[in-house]
Formats: sequence, C-alpha cells, structure tokens
Amino acid sequence: MLKNNWKCLTKVIFLAWLIALVSVSFPVSAKENILQKLEIKEPRNFAYHIGDTLTRTIQVQLRKPYKLKTELLPKRKRMGRWLLVISSEYKEKEIEGSTQYDIALHYQIINIIPELKEVILPRHYLVYADSTLSSTDENKKKVSRLEIPFSKMGISSIVKLGSNDIQPDKKPALLTQSNDRILLYGSLLLATLAGLAMLLWGLPFSKKEKPFGEALFSLKKLNGEKWDEALYSKALKIIHQAFNTTAGKTVFIEKTGDFFKEHKRFLPLKNKIEGFFNDSDQHFFKGENSSAIDKDKQNRLADLISFVQSCRKIEQGRM
Repeated sequence: MLKNNWKCLTKVIFLAWLIALVSVSFPVSAKENILQKLEIKEPRNFAYHIGDTLTRTIQVQLRKPYKLKTELLPKRKRMGRWLLVISSEYKEKEIEGSTQYDIALHYQIINIIPELKEVILPRHYLVYADSTLSSTDENKKKVSRLEIPFSKMGISSIVKLGSNDIQPDKKPALLTQSNDRILLYGSLLLATLAGLAMLLWGLPFSKKEKPFGEALFSLKKLNGEKWDEALYSKALKIIHQAFNTTAGKTVFIEKTGDFFKEHKRFLPLKNKIEGFFNDSDQHFFKGENSSAIDKDKQNRLADLISFVQSCRKIEQGRM
C-alpha cells in the first residue's frame, strides 16, 4: 500500500516538473520565433576626432503581427561627456509573413581631451509588441526588448599633448620661374592665338578664293540702292556666281545633288540652298513679273544677306 502511494507521488512530481519545464521553454522558443533577423553594423572603430560623425545601422525583422515601437527609438540626446545622439531614422518594409526595419542611429563626438583614447557607443534597447492588441488592452500588452550592445571606438586629439599652441599659417611659396619657361609659355600662347585666327579668318594674304565673302560684300553694297526687280535679279546672280566659283562649274537646280556630294560641308544648309535655287528658278524661268515689289520682296535682300552669311561661315570652317 505504502509502496503504491510512493509510486503515485513520484509520477505526480515528475508530471508537474515536466509541465513546468514546457511552460518555461515555450515562451523562449516563441520569442526566438518572433525575432527572425537581427543584424548590427558598427562604424569603423578607429581614427576619430572631435566633431566627427558616425552612423550605426541595424536591421530587424519581426514576424507578423509584431511591430517595432518606432516612437521609442533614440532621440537627440547627449550621452555622457563625449558623445551626442544626433538623430535616428528608419525604413519599414513589409515582407511576406514579417516586417523588416532598417534603422540608422547617428552620433557625433562633441568633446575630447588628449588623455582620452576611446569612446563607448551606448547600449540601446528596441521595443516591440503584438500590433493586433487594441488600445483597451494596453495594460495587458506584453512588450519585449532587443538589446543593442555598446561598442568601443578609438579616438585621438588633434592637439599634441602638453601643447595648446596652434601652428601659424604658412605663406605659400612662389613658384620659381625662369626665362626659358616664360619664353615657352609665351610661344604657346602666341601659337594658340594664331591657330584660332586661322580657324576664324584663314591665312593672312591667302590667295584662296572666298566667293561667299565677296558675295556678302557685294550684297551689302546694294543696301543703298532702290530695291526693284532688276536689283533682285542682280542679287540672285551674285549668289549664283558664288556657288559656281565654289563648285568650279555652273550649278543648276537639277544638279544640286552633285554639289552636295562634292562639297559635303554645305549639307547643314541643304534645305536653305535648295530653297534658294527654287526661288531663283521661279524668278528667272517661271515668269514671275510685277511692276512693283510687294512687302515680301522688300525683305528679300535682308534674307539673302542672312543666307549668304551662313554660307560664309561654312566657307570659313565655322559651321
């Protein structure tokens, strides 16, 4: 009888111990299941001076419906004698079955002495809780904390130990110049200016024909004369002569394609040149005749001068 009672008591004690063990281990495993990821990236731990800033990054991933209480992230606050928490910021990202937080904590070194060799980044706690519980259950809501441990970083003083004197500004030394260098730089400058002048205006006293330059000069002389049909015809012939001289032969309206093949630099003005030849053909061969010049024709000399100026730029290699 006593032996049976002793066996029953042993079973009861073992069962109670087993229940207690399960009840204790379950919250731990559940808590580990909630926190699916925790990565802390510390800044470099050396070569800091007063005024330097540094950033600590933390990545936390929590199983839904648990959420981080972001309003409890560290605020701007001085942490001891040497360090200031400037600010904290985070980005929240929803992942299937969990929520990820990318957190950045910003610090600044605000004080230093020559004897100081290292500063400790403070310990922080991140708080999270079940977001499905209503505000009426606030007292019942259980919150959990994640510890962000402290870390050390090496610093040094800019001023040497035992000396507070700041070195005076050093006057910059003048570069030594020799006559040879001055002659070299002067020659390079003259060569550059000469090359630019040749590019814009060509070689001085050059015998190279400049038909559009001559045509431009002749057209501008017509400004003082009374504009009529005869003067318009004269202006067209002046421009035709410039094209013929450039091509080395007479350029007809049907042969403008050959002109562009042989003088490709004039292709940017292809539409304007073809328009000029069409207008000229209309004037000379299609019977355009009028006793008086209309307002449109009054502006033709200015248009022709502008057209020839564009051809002149190509002739000079400036377009």
